[in-house]
Amino acid sequence: LLQYALNGITLPENPETLILPESQGGAPALGPDALPDTASICSCHNVTKGDICGAIDAGCSDLGSVKAETKASTGCGG
Repeated sequence: LLQYALNGITLPENPETLILPESQGGAPALGPDALPDTASICSCHNVTKGDICGAIDAGCSDLGSVKAETKASTGCGG
């Protein structure tokens, strides 16, 4: 819910979809696919979902390389 509030994402018509399994053929209600690229993933280093996706697109293929490229999860939670 924090990411919904921070990113101005409108709650689904049926909020129970946030805690129940995704229905067949429905749009993702949870998880990273539902977040915009501007969603803050690591506030200590100001890393967004887009930054992480960009690192993966640039060839990062494991957690260590994503952390090295973006610095996500290397501060308070790393």
